[in-house]
Amino acid sequence: MTNFIKKILALSLILSGTAIAREIRNPLPNTVGYLYNPCYRCDHDCRDGNWELGLHGAGYTRFADSAYDKKHGTDKVPLSQLYFGKYDFRLEEAFQGATASVEGNPWVNISTVKPRFDYNERGVRFGGNVAYSFGKDDSWTFGASAGIPYRVIEVERDADASFFTDGLGDVATEKKQTMGDGSSVNVYAVRMDLVNQLGVPVSAAWAAATTGPAVPASVKVADKNLSRDTSGTDDVAGHLIGRLDKSVPTGDFAFKYNDSGVGSLAASGVLATDAKAYFDDANDYTALDGNNSVLSKLWLVPTADDIAATSTDITDNAKALGGALKNAIDTSLLADSVVDFLDGKGLNFDSQRVMGFGNLDLAAYLAHRFGKKVWVAAELGGKLGIASETSKVAGTASNKIMDYRKLLAQPLGNNGHHELGGKVTINVSNCGKIALRLDGAGYWAFSAKEKIGATLKTSTIKNIGPEVVADIDWGYFLGHADLIFRHPKTKNMELDLSYELYYKGEDNVKFADATVTDLDDDTGKEVDKALAQADTKVISHKVGAQFAYRPDCLSMYAGVRQSVAGKNSMRDNDFYFGFDGAF
Repeated sequence: MTNFIKKILALSLILSGTAIAREIRNPLPNTVGYLYNPCYRCDHDCRDGNWELGLHGAGYTRFADSAYDKKHGTDKVPLSQLYFGKYDFRLEEAFQGATASVEGNPWVNISTVKPRFDYNERGVRFGGNVAYSFGKDDSWTFGASAGIPYRVIEVERDADASFFTDGLGDVATEKKQTMGDGSSVNVYAVRMDLVNQLGVPVSAAWAAATTGPAVPASVKVADKNLSRDTSGTDDVAGHLIGRLDKSVPTGDFAFKYNDSGVGSLAASGVLATDAKAYFDDANDYTALDGNNSVLSKLWLVPTADDIAATSTDITDNAKALGGALKNAIDTSLLADSVVDFLDGKGLNFDSQRVMGFGNLDLAAYLAHRFGKKVWVAAELGGKLGIASETSKVAGTASNKIMDYRKLLAQPLGNNGHHELGGKVTINVSNCGKIALRLDGAGYWAFSAKEKIGATLKTSTIKNIGPEVVADIDWGYFLGHADLIFRHPKTKNMELDLSYELYYKGEDNVKFADATVTDLDDDTGKEVDKALAQADTKVISHKVGAQFAYRPDCLSMYAGVRQSVAGKNSMRDNDFYFGFDGAF
């Protein structure tokens, strides 16, 4: 038997599949039962002469609200990481250099986008199988099968989650503060990433001069000095309060330069929550220039006067700085949020629903039975990618490309990609209490054109960008190990405990154009193949259980499968039930 199996493995070209373009989902559950294929069983002869016809139908449902991280294991992350490479990000990260300068809309640089959604799918799969037995003791079987699912796919935004954070109240605020003498004055706090985007004059001298006469670093906003030395004698208009979670400071905003605990801001810009600091003349703050990730955790607040032992007001320069910031906010913010920018480009994170037929699966197999206990089957098959009207976008030759602007959408099947491949199955059974079934398959999805969001050089997120046509192909492996227990008093009931391994290789992406016009209409931006392909390698481990009742030539079954570990894969749960029969 060993030599025969080796020959089968050597001769097999095993490809068929269930993946889609840029696939982030696991294969659908194997919704076929005991009678679907003659080599799955050792009893129940349902042939009409040498011929047998099988029919099957099954319903299933799938749910996922999280995914496995980029490192192989059990760590969970939101599903959005599979879509965009990160689960929290600023929209500027979709631009070249991970920074943008969108006139009138600083929210592109400031707002944190936190897509949170669930994946839900339900559907039915139906098909048929025809087989012919021949040879000594009918030990050889040749067969062919076809099947197709009808799918309803819903990607639903989490109603309790805020997709877009950092509105105006989250980055700039003012309030009344009781000063040391009991007087109440207006004070303000403005997050430094907003200051950096407002268009107010911000000094370029983040760093101290390194050549010529020594010139200290001089950080200024609206021509008001923010830098001082350790003596604290310089007249600075504002100081800093750290907030690692980027939230508005909770205590008093204004404080004096010589208040206890006020320290020098490190060159890195990192400041602990509620710590107070000043820009130090001696430090090189080059790393902060345009670094919104760091600046978003620093709040600019006014300096309190030191005329008396207890402050009575904020300084005149602090008032002038506050007035300049308020005027810039009133005149520069031409948009209320990052949503305005997205809407203008036709991009949206709306919930998506699509329904229709998925892949058409076609296969032919040749099986041989060794005695009454061992079947070895080799299968050659393929899948034809189908797209219904709900998943098409006009304007390409195939007319089967997803609308890249619907950022949460998923297609019904291969989205126009065809697959070819094969499979080897080994079924060992003593027709008694226990059986073992092993299968392994390799798959290849052929290259096809898709419209996707371009990934730009040195950007840090993907699938959000201007339209670009790309040729994409990929390959993957799918294997199962099933241990089947039969009821000791009747062979009509069985319990199947299963393990599934899914391994998808990295996408191969070829952009049609080397440069594109970005979302802010700047031309000549280079696309980045490497980033588009990054983190598209998928590993998924699933375990499952299925119960079946099969009187005579009819089988009814129900099962569940659960993801238990993986890499760049959904943490999904599958439930299914179905029937098959042989005639």
